[in-house]
Amino acid sequence: MAYGYGDTYFSLKLGGTAYNYLDKGTVVYLDPDSTTPAAGFAGSEAQEKIGGTLVFGVEKYGDGQLIYFVDNPLFRGFWENGKLFFANALFMVD
Repeated sequence: MAYGYGDTYFSLKLGGTAYNYLDKGTVVYLDPDSTTPAAGFAGSEAQEKIGGTLVFGVEKYGDGQLIYFVDNPLFRGFWENGKLFFANALFMVD
């Protein structure tokens, strides 16, 4: 799912929702050491809760796959950085 991205991805985090890592599958995650926002505000409890959690994930399920998006990568159509993840989820996931 991360085809076309470099080593980092700036997520537009919309809330304190957090998922644990998948037992099996592929994930993009928030580094537990870098949960301080690059811009904007995040409360201290939210920063503690989201550190080291899933942002995007892919997991095999039956004959198909489940795609996990913790937040909406197409939020209001202005978050350009998430459009490639969405396209990859539709066309590039094996």
